[in-house]
Amino acid sequence: MHRAQPRDRTYCQRRLFTDEMVLVVAPDHPLACARFVGGEQLSGEHAILYDVSAADREAVRKLLFPQGGGFRPITRVPLTEAILEMVKAGMGVSILANWSVTP
Repeated sequence: MHRAQPRDRTYCQRRLFTDEMVLVVAPDHPLACARFVGGEQLSGEHAILYDVSAADREAVRKLLFPQGGGFRPITRVPLTEAILEMVKAGMGVSILANWSVTP
């Protein structure tokens, strides 16, 4: 277990695991066969993402698009299965934890 520095000394926290995040696209999407995908390739894509806080969305934007730009538009969806079905239908791309899309 990794010991993380607590933000507040009234409790302790422990990291239990780390997720590997993956890009999920339809098989016929232009990025499906790409060996590497960065923010430049994703800029302007319709993103289908979990309904997360504005702060989390901003953190993702800064990580993927440090030079500016970003997903356009973003559709927020609360269920993994719905996200996967929308991506399969070619409605957009998503970023999910690898374990959530691996059979």
